[in-house]
Parts: sequence; structure tokens; C-alpha cells
Amino acid sequence: MKKNAKRRGTWLLPMMALMLLSGCGNGSKTENDGSSVPGDQGDSAESAPPPGQAEDGPSVAEMARRDLAERLGQPIEDVQILEARTVYWRSAALGCPDPEQSYAQVVTQGWFIRLAMGRSEYRYHASETGEPFTCNPRWVEPPLEAQNE
Repeated sequence: MKKNAKRRGTWLLPMMALMLLSGCGNGSKTENDGSSVPGDQGDSAESAPPPGQAEDGPSVAEMARRDLAERLGQPIEDVQILEARTVYWRSAALGCPDPEQSYAQVVTQGWFIRLAMGRSEYRYHASETGEPFTCNPRWVEPPLEAQNE
């Protein structure tokens, strides 16, 4: 009996790994501009919020805009949104890998946001549904480029 249990345990781990990897195929999703992005297997659920908007609140770009205004002690009207787009990051670090941390090495959908206040430009990163944050310039990684089919 122990021999069968041991045999079962030897294939269980590889089987679980295979199941996890099968969800990370090389599928692609075409964006509105006709380019495709790696790692997405299809459309999101119908109940998903509009692009860039958290389920119960302002858009990710607006959250970044509000954060920057508060950090700089300036009126939110003085902060301009230059760019806010969905991107794919190389890992769960969302383009901002802190060398003191470890991250899942999996392509992760998120946001890249560029803001301006006067002549200065500020960049924010975010997960698909998370809070936007600024990144230490020494750690910044660019998002993955969309691939053409």
C-alpha cells in the first residue's frame, strides 16, 4: 500500500505543474489598434469594469492623478494625464522590481500612466486592478512590446 501511495506522489507534483503551465500558453489578444499582446487567452468577463476603472471607483489614471496632486501639494486640475494604457509587464513586479524582493516570473497585465505637472513628467505603474504607484527610477523596466500576429 505504501508503495502505491509513494508512486502517486511522484506524478502529482509534475501533474500540478503541468496544469499551472497550461494556463500560461502563448495565446494572444488583439488590441484595438490591431496589434496583439502576449499571454492573454481571451476576453474578460462581461461584468468587468470599463478599461482603466476599478470596480467601485475612479479610473486608475484618475487615482494616479489624485496621488500626484497630493504628493506635490497642488490642485488636481494642474495635473494632466498624458497617457494611460494597458500593458503587459515581464513579471509580477509590474515593471518595478525591487532587488530586495522576489516576484512571480509571469507576464502580468497592468497599467502604464504618464502624468505632467508643469514641465515635469511623472510615471505610474499599476496592476490590472490595483493602486497606481511610482517606481524608483533605478528599478524601472519598460513594459513588453505588443507582438504582431
